[in-house]
Amino acid sequence: ALAKYKKGRNNLKEALAYAHKSVASFPESMGGQNADVLIKEISQKTLSVNVESQNIPDEPILGQIKYRNLKRVSYKIYPLTENQYKKYTEDAKYNNYSSLTVATDTLLTILKDLKPVRNVDLQLPDPQDYSSHSADFKIDALKPGHYLIWTQDPQPADSSLIHFAYFTVSRMSYITRSYPNGNTEIRVMNRKTGEPLKDVT
Repeated sequence: ALAKYKKGRNNLKEALAYAHKSVASFPESMGGQNADVLIKEISQKTLSVNVESQNIPDEPILGQIKYRNLKRVSYKIYPLTENQYKKYTEDAKYNNYSSLTVATDTLLTILKDLKPVRNVDLQLPDPQDYSSHSADFKIDALKPGHYLIWTQDPQPADSSLIHFAYFTVSRMSYITRSYPNGNTEIRVMNRKTGEPLKDVT
């Protein structure tokens, strides 16, 4: 009960210590079994990655890792063709909105034939407080194109410690305007300067 109280107050380190004491003292009791469940819950690892969907070429890209109980992660960035990008982002079985296990298993069979343009290990801040944290990281500049970033625990035990995201690197951005007659105007601009681009198809 004290361990759950500490967890409720978000003092996870103390909660874990009390839970370990309960398991050691009364391993077969209901309290000991509940404490064992609490230990697993507090110690669980989580991982996700986020990158802006549109980025400027030849400039560093900002990524963000959200994690719990991890000290290191690795990421790979794979270039995708226009057709691959369209297929993977539109088909639920290739993205995180589907079952993550199905998505990762499906993508793994495809990515093994692709060569990553980035393969990086990241050291994460580790307060050792068992709470969730986030950390920004820099992706070195990429050329225009579509990409997939694949992030995982360097020694993954399950697919929940694999996460991925799609993003595009392009100089172009656009705005749309709808008119009462049903027509839609699309204006294409330089993403960095805002200058209009002509003859874009």
